[in-house]
Amino acid sequence: MTDKNFFYPKVLVWARETAGFTQSAAADRLQIREAYGKTALQRLNEIETGISQPSNKIIRRMSKLYNRPEAAFYLDFVPEESVHGADFRTFKPGVTKIEKGLSDAVVRNILARQSIVKDTLIELGEAETLTFLSSSSAENSVNDIAKSINPDYSSGDSKKMKKALDIVLGMPIYSIIVR
Repeated sequence: MTDKNFFYPKVLVWARETAGFTQSAAADRLQIREAYGKTALQRLNEIETGISQPSNKIIRRMSKLYNRPEAAFYLDFVPEESVHGADFRTFKPGVTKIEKGLSDAVVRNILARQSIVKDTLIELGEAETLTFLSSSSAENSVNDIAKSINPDYSSGDSKKMKKALDIVLGMPIYSIIVR
């Protein structure tokens, strides 16, 4: 990419569609204004077909609305659909495409955080294979969750687990764009 503000139309369409928005709904929610004798929908269509480039302000709004990091909009290819493994749960009837898109964003966020923790533990030489099945809810304390994962945690180990969980669960997701 030679132009610092060049965006690939297919990536913009992919981000909108995977977030569950029609072009019309996205144009409205992105607060694109009528300009140059064109409607908001026509302007979004021109952006998504490569006729015009989106402003940085529109890219920031797309990032927030579509639940994608800004860096994703600078890709020169459409990312492959992520495989989360076999999941046989289904949505209740009436769930919208937008809600499904939000759910997928949450799963992506969780998988990214898991990957960060796993890579850090491997790098520190502290990774170990744990075999367990468990579930928890917001009512459970971090210590209770740590003990359900491994009942053999001593108080020192559960403090380590609590600190790790606090860090991961409180971790904001940042995107760094280098221009």
